[in-house]
Amino acid sequence: MKENEVKLLKSIILDNEDAKLYDEVVSCYKNRLYRSGYLLSWILLIESLKRKIIKLSELEDARGKQEWGKIETLEKQHQSTDTQIISSAKECEIISDTEYTTINSLWQQRCIFAHPYMQEVKSSDLEYIISKMIDITLSKPLYYSKKSIEEWINEIINHPHVVPTSQSEQDNFIDNHFVRVKEMHYPFLYKTMFYNLSKSHENSNKHLISFFRHYIIKLILHTQVNINSNNYTLERQMLKYPQICWLFFNIPETWEKLDDKFRGDLFRYIDFTSKNDCISSLIQAYKLIRRTNIHKDYLDIYYKKLQKFSIYNIWQLYIDKGLLLDRIWNESIKNWQFYDQMEYVNFLDSFNAPISDNFNETESEKLGYFLGLCCYNNTFAALTFTNKCSELWIDNLPFCLGLMHGMMTMDNNLFIHCNSFPCVLSVIANLNSDNLQTVLAYLEKLPNQKTSSDKFSYDKIKQIFNDRKTLIQSDNAQERISNIINAYFSPVVERE
Repeated sequence: MKENEVKLLKSIILDNEDAKLYDEVVSCYKNRLYRSGYLLSWILLIESLKRKIIKLSELEDARGKQEWGKIETLEKQHQSTDTQIISSAKECEIISDTEYTTINSLWQQRCIFAHPYMQEVKSSDLEYIISKMIDITLSKPLYYSKKSIEEWINEIINHPHVVPTSQSEQDNFIDNHFVRVKEMHYPFLYKTMFYNLSKSHENSNKHLISFFRHYIIKLILHTQVNINSNNYTLERQMLKYPQICWLFFNIPETWEKLDDKFRGDLFRYIDFTSKNDCISSLIQAYKLIRRTNIHKDYLDIYYKKLQKFSIYNIWQLYIDKGLLLDRIWNESIKNWQFYDQMEYVNFLDSFNAPISDNFNETESEKLGYFLGLCCYNNTFAALTFTNKCSELWIDNLPFCLGLMHGMMTMDNNLFIHCNSFPCVLSVIANLNSDNLQTVLAYLEKLPNQKTSSDKFSYDKIKQIFNDRKTLIQSDNAQERISNIINAYFSPVVERE
């Protein structure tokens, strides 16, 4: 090893204080003071290990506190602490068994080299201890032992308030811990986190569920982790706890890390499990499907399972709203049953946000059309709901146009029915000025190839209009509606 190589090793020393002392070791090497350099290197190695033990103690690591107590007792008695520091470093898993043997060998050499007349110290001796102290401790951050990981997690379980609630603060909290976990402990960390996520889920502890789930996700996404390898025992977890696995494989990032075999396990669990037991996993699958492309076979399983539930209990889980609307049509509208249509109206009435928050314009128009058909069918709940002209839909132009289409057409031709016409007037009376003009223009352009010659219906419609037209503030709108009525009943009007 050359002098410049010894100098370059300084760049991988993590602690600034260690780096300063290392300059003195380099100076010894440069001036061929190999014995002094060896003894100084030993001190540097031991002090580095000691600082790590102290740091563990300050981090409330139980074993770190215990081992630091032993060292501190010897110091107070003015006794040598070198061998105790080596033993404590091994106990705290700061050094491995192999490194422990290496350090003991260096310790024996240090004892011999401390006597200047016993043995000559060569440059190779100093080079050897320099390389070992850097490899063993100076270039390594402080890592948690397996025992420390367990203790840290138990502290969180017993004192969950220490876990931040905000996403960014929780990220920092996890990162500060994860950076001290050895790669060899990743599988152990994952399995321990998984177990505690499962227990938290069992106890419905939302705060800890969020934390353990978040930690597992960050661990899975780490570049050094292959979650599919046998070390992580994912096959067993998929077998025993698939609903827990769904909690963190419900985002595209973790899904991409998962082998096809395990992806299939998750969806087959949904397929073969009773609907009451799989609802939570269906919700997790929904979160995944809405954010990424899923294989058609998995989508088929998902939508097939949704068919087992009442449509109005799980409608929000339909990413493909076209499938939802098809179910509504088949189950609630087309059979013209009052009870089925009432369920649909109750569904609309349950919204606590504008329809446009959940449905696009085409979907909104179809929902309005279904409601219009219910009014045409004289379904009481539909008539009552429509007359309210809720602010959650009255300004939604596509919904209102669909509603008019359902109430005012038959076979796509203009049709005025006594059942639904009062609702038509209520809606028109509550439309804003722009939407009013659009709706009236739509009604005026409807094909009128099936005019009515029923004078009884004409008289009734005219009576309804005359009783309610004052609700419509625009005289122009009143006139246009009157013209639409006369056009539909033109055979009657012409006879009069």
